[in-house]
Amino acid sequence: MPNTSSGTLITRALNHLSRTSTGTTRSGGTMETEGISWLNTAMNRMSRYYDFREMHKQYTDATVADAKLYTLPTNWKIIQNIRLINGTQSITLKKYQARRFDKSFPYPEGDSTDQPVWYIPWGNEFEIYPIPDAAYTINMKTIQWPTVIADTSTLIDFEPNKDDVVLAFMIAEGFRFLQTYTDATEWENTAKLKLRESIRLELNDPDWEPIPRGFNSGQHNSPLGDYYNNPWVYTNP
Repeated sequence: MPNTSSGTLITRALNHLSRTSTGTTRSGGTMETEGISWLNTAMNRMSRYYDFREMHKQYTDATVADAKLYTLPTNWKIIQNIRLINGTQSITLKKYQARRFDKSFPYPEGDSTDQPVWYIPWGNEFEIYPIPDAAYTINMKTIQWPTVIADTSTLIDFEPNKDDVVLAFMIAEGFRFLQTYTDATEWENTAKLKLRESIRLELNDPDWEPIPRGFNSGQHNSPLGDYYNNPWVYTNP
């Protein structure tokens, strides 16, 4: 079943408000335009509450030899992991905080190129270190913000089983816009109830059995080599 179009949800929300899409606001805009804004706000609020599976995405990119800086996917919210693919030498890159990295390696271009081990996110970009010595495939798992809706023909990112949640938040936003605060509060409570139901369903994962693990300060996922030549090496091969 395809996802619902933005126009369908906007029409349903306006029906609850007893308004038409061609109705005008005080500034001369249309209610349909306001509806687009309510829809984007509703989806963003849902995403702030919980990372629904529709927002779990995978991306494939490639490094460039001697290039340290790369761009994160548009509309990203959370980086789950970045894997560097190099046959049997493939690894999951380790995250390094930018401030600590800059203190330790203020001029990474002065170090030898090699297969990267770390990634350093900053804003909408990330560096990798060591700077790559070749082209490597990188697979990235992220959690995204919903796609911004700009018209009434685009399908929303959320599946139809969450249409009632999106709609309830839209109606609450609409009543707030109309300054009908009692109705806005009632629909806000309804939206949050429906949202909790959707989250509870996704948290029901019977095929997952968590196993607690203790901390082990002596265990490192680091490259092998000569520790006196490479600060990232903890053990000799």
